[in-house]
Amino acid sequence: MKLVIFILNNPDLQETFLGKLYNAGIRGGTILDSMGMAKKQTDYQNEDLVSVLKQLFIIPRDANKTMLFCMEEEKIAKFKQIVNEVTGGLDQPNSGVLMILPLDEVYGSFITRKGQC
Repeated sequence: MKLVIFILNNPDLQETFLGKLYNAGIRGGTILDSMGMAKKQTDYQNEDLVSVLKQLFIIPRDANKTMLFCMEEEKIAKFKQIVNEVTGGLDQPNSGVLMILPLDEVYGSFITRKGQC
């Protein structure tokens, strides 16, 4: 089992992303509203020319979506494919971040059968 953490920087893509996951049989995630640290740090910066120019060239968004999934390894490749389709590729600026971590143990009522989330 893996913990898949995906931060989608453009919340407007959320419905398309979730629809593609559903059609691929990937379900059972948790979605959190979140904000990047760089966005918050602009509140503390002096209004010098550099910080003003940075704000002009950064896509203005108040929030992004952090999604958590407990996932079987065989679904990871399809998940990554969908991420790249929807975002245009994580190598693009302001597209998102994907992290995949091993899970040793999982407990809770969201488990539908042994070994599966």
